[in-house]
Amino acid sequence: MKLRAKGLNTHSTPQPTQTRHIAPEVSQELDQADEKEQLVSTMLNFIDDNLVKNLKEKDVAEHCNLSVTYFSKIFHRHLGVSFRDYVINKKLSLAKDLLKQDMRCQISVVAYQCGFNDVSYFSRIFKKRVGMSPGTYRNFGGKIEVPFGQSKQPDGTTSVQETMLTTTLILWKPV
Repeated sequence: MKLRAKGLNTHSTPQPTQTRHIAPEVSQELDQADEKEQLVSTMLNFIDDNLVKNLKEKDVAEHCNLSVTYFSKIFHRHLGVSFRDYVINKKLSLAKDLLKQDMRCQISVVAYQCGFNDVSYFSRIFKKRVGMSPGTYRNFGGKIEVPFGQSKQPDGTTSVQETMLTTTLILWKPV
């Protein structure tokens, strides 16, 4: 049994393609979206170029000719993370790479190369975000990652027992 939709001819010839006009409001929104993408790209390039310096939100905002408030709003909206967290994560990523490359390099040297002025702060933030101290990370050659801070429960929290168990299992080596 064949079904036909009412009023449709199944053997019709293809209709010529019609040119659609975009409403001026939509066109303007698309242009603004492109401008914001270029702006975010400019922000990220400036951050990458100046990562190891004492980079402040104000510096990037001025480079992009924006107020700090508007810069912060655009940055967080497009990247889903605050400026401060983004910069720290980039610096820690650089530190992890340096620790993997040179096993003999001192932690203080790595901290300064990544733009941290305080070795104690570097070690504290590294351990908090990576799950182990920079020295431990270097000793394992960056081959293990402790799942600290990862959400494992539906409500977005990680149980302390689960984190401790995972850490114990990863770091424990039979003799």
